[in-house]
Amino acid sequence: MKLAAFVSMALFASAGTALAIPPPRFFPLDPGKEWVYAQESNPESRLFVVQVEGIEDEAYVVNFGGTKARIKGLPNELDIEVDERGFLSYYRFQEESFEHHDIFSCNDGRTLVRASETETIKTPAGTFDNCTRYEYQGGICADAGTSVEWWKMEVGRVKWIEDSIIGPRAYVLLSYSGQPSNPVDFRRGDSDGSAKPDLSDAVYTLTYLFLGGEKPACEDAADTNDDGQIDIGDPIALLGYLFLGTEPPPAPGPTACGPDPTDDELDDCTVGPCAAF
Repeated sequence: MKLAAFVSMALFASAGTALAIPPPRFFPLDPGKEWVYAQESNPESRLFVVQVEGIEDEAYVVNFGGTKARIKGLPNELDIEVDERGFLSYYRFQEESFEHHDIFSCNDGRTLVRASETETIKTPAGTFDNCTRYEYQGGICADAGTSVEWWKMEVGRVKWIEDSIIGPRAYVLLSYSGQPSNPVDFRRGDSDGSAKPDLSDAVYTLTYLFLGGEKPACEDAADTNDDGQIDIGDPIALLGYLFLGTEPPPAPGPTACGPDPTDDELDDCTVGPCAAF
C-alpha cells in the first residue's frame, strides 16, 4: 500500500481518529502545578492553595489546603481516593451529570450537573472565557458544601461558591503556576503523549494541522523528522517508519525517553509520560 493511502486512512478513519485525540484537561495535574484562591469579596483573606505534589503508584498526590488526596484516571474522567472506599468517581467533565465523590464530606456523594459551557469568569488571575459551570444537587450538609463551580480547560477551577451558615461565599482564582520550567525527556513521534508512537500519533498531528485539533503538548515529540517544525512531513515520516520500514525517527527515537539533541525554536517539552513516570 502506498504511503499516501496510509495518510488518507489515518486522517479520515473515524475509529482511529476517535482513539487518537486525547480527552481535554480541565484539571491539568502536572507535578508542581499550584493554584491559589481567595474570597472574591476580599482577595487578601482566607487564601486556599491547591498543589500537585507528585506521583505515587501512578496516582497524582494533590494537597487541597493541607488535606492530601490521590487522583488518577483519564484527563476527563478522574477518580479520587476516598477513605477506605478506595477510588471513586471524582469528575466526569464530558458528561451532563455524574455522581461526585470528594475528600470533603459535604460534597461527597452529591450529583454534579453541567449547566453551561460558555460563561465568562473574571478573577484576579485573569478573565476566562468559555468556562464550564457545574451545579451541585443533593447533599447531607444543610449549611456547608459547594453549590456551583466554574472550570476552564487547561487552567483548572477558576471560581466556586460555598454555602455556609452565614450565607454563600465566592472563591476566585488569585494566581496559578505554569508547567515545570525545566525541559523533560520525550519519545520522538509520540505526538499524542500516549508513550507509544503509533498510527494514532500520525492521526493526532494530521488533525492538528488540517482539522483544527489541539496542539501537541510536546512539540519536539511531534517533530518526528526533527527538522525544527511541525508539518505534513512529520506524520509521513512516522507512517513510513511504522509501515514501510524506513529509518526510525532521530534521537531520542520512538522507543526510549531522552532529551532533544538538536537546537530549534520549538517549545521545550514540560509534560508527558516521560516526565510523569
